[in-house]
Amino acid sequence: MPRPKKIKTISNKFPPIDGKLPTGVPFRVGAVGGNRASLYKLTLKSLGRVYKSEGATLKEALAGIKVMGNAKAVSVLIVEKGDRRIEKVIYPLMAHRYFSNGGPTMKTYALNKITELIPF
Repeated sequence: MPRPKKIKTISNKFPPIDGKLPTGVPFRVGAVGGNRASLYKLTLKSLGRVYKSEGATLKEALAGIKVMGNAKAVSVLIVEKGDRRIEKVIYPLMAHRYFSNGGPTMKTYALNKITELIPF
């Protein structure tokens, strides 16, 4: 005869206080209240063209850059967040893997490599 299963009860760990946001709940900075100082601002310079994007996270900001045509060239990626500014060179193969029309696996690999370059 099998053991009786334990019934798990779900407790509300973070109850709302007077209809406001619950306290102690982690949430993405900038998602509530629209804090523009915490946004990532990206600028990609490739083949004489300039592409700009903003996002609450680095991945959202990178997803906002849409390169028209060929992306297989040395590109410069400028990342700004608050008062910090970083410029990184993206090599042609990585730029082609992320910004061109490729499969999702190739884009995920390139996204991980690009985010490793940026120490935010």
